[in-house]
Amino acid sequence: MNKKILSLVLTGVLSASLLVGCKAKDNSAESDKLVISTWGLNEDVLKKEIFEPFAKEHGVEVVLEVGNNSDRLTKMKNNPNSNIDITYLAFSFIFSAFGILE
Repeated sequence: MNKKILSLVLTGVLSASLLVGCKAKDNSAESDKLVISTWGLNEDVLKKEIFEPFAKEHGVEVVLEVGNNSDRLTKMKNNPNSNIDITYLAFSFIFSAFGILE
């Protein structure tokens, strides 16, 4: 029984983690930008290999907002109208993002 509950909770958390920081696209000029909140680790490699090809293919400007997990999560929580489209957090911070472990 405990394994079933644990697997359901983990499945829910993993599924929900895909949606952290996602928001609906609107028709404003800002919709031509994709703002990704992540770490600055390997930023130059990611830009060259992933972000630039993606931006070219989809006609958007990819903007990175970098920092540590705590600072970025606090910024999102304090500003519900944040311009961040996608947030990439460490697993332990996902619980906090959804108010599970506060």
